[in-house]
Amino acid sequence: FGNGVEASGSDLTLNFTQTATLDGFSNVGNFTSLGAVDLSGDFNTTGYQLYEGNVSLDDNTQLAATMFNFKNSLAGNNYNLSLSSSDGQLWLDGINLSDVNQLTLGGDVYLGGNLNAAEIIIQGDTKLIGDATVNGTNSVSIQPGKTIDGTHDLTLQTGGDIVIDGDLGATDALKNLAIGANGTVEFTGNILTTENIEIIAQGDDVGAIGKNKSGVLLSGSSVESSSGDINIAALGAVANGTGVELNGGIKLDGQKIEIYGKAEGRGVYFENDTTLTASDEIVVEGESTHSNI
Repeated sequence: FGNGVEASGSDLTLNFTQTATLDGFSNVGNFTSLGAVDLSGDFNTTGYQLYEGNVSLDDNTQLAATMFNFKNSLAGNNYNLSLSSSDGQLWLDGINLSDVNQLTLGGDVYLGGNLNAAEIIIQGDTKLIGDATVNGTNSVSIQPGKTIDGTHDLTLQTGGDIVIDGDLGATDALKNLAIGANGTVEFTGNILTTENIEIIAQGDDVGAIGKNKSGVLLSGSSVESSSGDINIAALGAVANGTGVELNGGIKLDGQKIEIYGKAEGRGVYFENDTTLTASDEIVVEGESTHSNI
């Protein structure tokens, strides 16, 4: 279908034994592909999009539907992919996406599965409907003020820096939370989980936050695990900065709290009115060429 498909509002089902190639379609109701498909262009449906076979991008692609269901893998081949919903709610249940250059999720997201791209941009609130891994090779960006909730495990991972200005688990507590960055982590908001919280920054110089900053900077009201441990570590020597910094009278509450910070400036720094509460033990260690805590 090199010239795209115009469906006049009808449903469309593809059932080919070989891979189908599509260059856009419009005015489709519900779309189903029973076999493998190569996509490029714009794909807009008033209903769902169901992909039973493998999906591969042949060029930059934009998909818009009420719900997406990818039964197998989605290979980006280093192209950009934009997913949005005509009703403002983007359903991604069991997705396994990889090798996308820039991934943009427009609207509120119901997420379960794995997202792997060079750059990931989340523009709405996210509700976990299953365990989820969000892995941005270069960066993960969540629009300021947007939240992630749901009683499942969440992993946020990047080869660059992570900057989040919003709550994680504030409405429905997350299960386990793991945040990892080869660069630095800057978080403003509240975190609530039922199990473990792990925030690890390697502190590599990847440019977005840079020197005179913190490997891990937490600002907000609380970081709380109702029955798990909290582990926060900045492992790299941030130039002239701070390893782990807790700002604004933040409160940490967990079974066990471990904080380790390494930097050329301060290893670990707590502002006034910072509170650490643990039913087991609290371990704080700073490594620095100047003062430690």
